[in-house]
Amino acid sequence: MQPLGQSTEQEPVALTARAERPANVASMSIHRGLAVFYAVLAVFALAFAAPREAGGAAVVVLLVCAIHSVIAFGAARRARWARLSSMVVACLMLVAVPIGTVIGIYLLRNLNWKVRADA
Repeated sequence: MQPLGQSTEQEPVALTARAERPANVASMSIHRGLAVFYAVLAVFALAFAAPREAGGAAVVVLLVCAIHSVIAFGAARRARWARLSSMVVACLMLVAVPIGTVIGIYLLRNLNWKVRADA
């Protein structure tokens, strides 16, 4: 029941910016997306390239896919080693102009997550 003299209308809520994702989740998502991209790239290399040429390229691409997958796993758990390896990968990606540079900058900006003590 409502006291007399008070309105039932609620005060308008100020529109705020969308809630920010934690930095470790943003880094994990980017590394997971890159892992999927490289896995698909390896499948296409094996499917459409000449057999002699595709084998070595696919192995290298799958290795990069595995690296991004492991970093994503560590970032989800806020591990210190994942933060450091993400920094190394981001710095290496800065050289790949223009898309790699954008992704590298994004990863570097999201390296400020708090490391778990037990990770």
